[in-house]
Amino acid sequence: MRVPALPLLGSALIMVGVVLVLINRDFALIAATLQGLGVIALGVFLVREFLNRRRGSR
Repeated sequence: MRVPALPLLGSALIMVGVVLVLINRDFALIAATLQGLGVIALGVFLVREFLNRRRGSR
């Protein structure tokens, strides 16, 4: 079974953002950007999966 890379990437970006803020609060803007990109990646994955399942059920 193939492991989808998009949710792994999104989760990793969110976790890196959290770790950056824990290390130093001066990196908050960079961390927020990484977390935003992670949320977008997860959202894209969810929408793609939803559309694929919807198309497959017809």
